[in-house]
Amino acid sequence: MALEFAEVLRTSDRLRAGIRNVEISDFGATAKPRGKDLSPGCRACKGASWICVLIGYGCNLDCRFCTQVDSHDDAMDPWACGGDGSIRTIEDIERVAEVVPVTGLSYSGGEPLQYLDRVLEWARHFARTRPDVYQWIYTNGLLVTEENASRLADAGIREIRFNLAATDYSRKVLDRMEAARRRVERLCVEVPVMHWQLQGLLRTLPILDDLGVDFLNLHELRLHGSSRLHYEKEALIDPGQIYRNADYSDLPFYLPSLIDIYEAIRFIEDRNLRIIYNECGSRNYLLQDLAFWYQRRMMSPDCPRETFQEYLRKVDQVGGLRMKSPAPGEQGDRASFA
Repeated sequence: MALEFAEVLRTSDRLRAGIRNVEISDFGATAKPRGKDLSPGCRACKGASWICVLIGYGCNLDCRFCTQVDSHDDAMDPWACGGDGSIRTIEDIERVAEVVPVTGLSYSGGEPLQYLDRVLEWARHFARTRPDVYQWIYTNGLLVTEENASRLADAGIREIRFNLAATDYSRKVLDRMEAARRRVERLCVEVPVMHWQLQGLLRTLPILDDLGVDFLNLHELRLHGSSRLHYEKEALIDPGQIYRNADYSDLPFYLPSLIDIYEAIRFIEDRNLRIIYNECGSRNYLLQDLAFWYQRRMMSPDCPRETFQEYLRKVDQVGGLRMKSPAPGEQGDRASFA
């Protein structure tokens, strides 16, 4: 029997209730420390004002959890999530930003530092034309140096997000984070939480706090085609714990990953660590997807002008938001993007 989304929401709410200082917002999609601000980039994501540029698809690693692992074609042109779905150039982003408020712009891949000159070109352009837009970059960390961190900062990149799961929380990348700390305004660690790496994550959390890492984004594991086959073959996942929000996308989620996120959050609370956590579970992905739907709607001249919050309230009124836990017996396993 398939795991229903309503059951996942109830499990999530029960575990959230065991966190002393958690603040829930955004129709249940956001869980963070009470009174603390998330990264401006995360706030842009949750507010439908974020564009994520896949600046290049080549990568120096082959992580099974990566949704682009089957697309590492170095010859592919940049493409961006957001707007009307056709962003491929700097000019395309400028066109979208004339219609949709853009407050956050990120560079991902692949490994974007393999395309450093391209990142610098784009970042400098938007630092000049849209200085209020918050820019950041994702990386597995292996190519980070104090020199290129300084070049990124000079170009307008204000935050580097390290995926430590890509290198199994290696000391080498932690050292590179320490070098970057001296050059960029903010540091973030953003990882999928997987039970076979959980102890490595927990051991690393106090180190991140000592390094002065500002933010920790804890992602629930999503399973694309080849990753699911790999993890099932290696007996790393239980197929009975896989679920999907039927109208979200073709990428199912993995409940034990969400449960481990709450263990990491309790670890942070119990040790009074300063790092600001952000639960990026399936509810948050639903909010993110609605944000992209909203941007696409706003790019259409036929759609009425409305804020993202107005759009969310309208979707909620017709029963389309399923980010809150339903009472037992109520339907809650689907979400509509009407």
